[in-house]
Amino acid sequence: MILTEREYQIAGCIASDMSEKMIAEKLFISPGTVHAHKKNIRKKWGVCTNVGIAVKYILQLKAPYKI
Repeated sequence: MILTEREYQIAGCIASDMSEKMIAEKLFISPGTVHAHKKNIRKKWGVCTNVGIAVKYILQLKAPYKI
């Protein structure tokens, strides 16, 4: 399922190992809003954890980089 632009931004931040508080500060939104977006991302992508979000995000990149 396709994410909104904001959800995709948040997925990228999660893949960069940022906490909810760090994401909220970077995007000028509340941590509660970040939490709600994470819940929607997990539901849309069928994953249960931040690791699942990060993996899906990285796999969707056009040219995945080596970690």
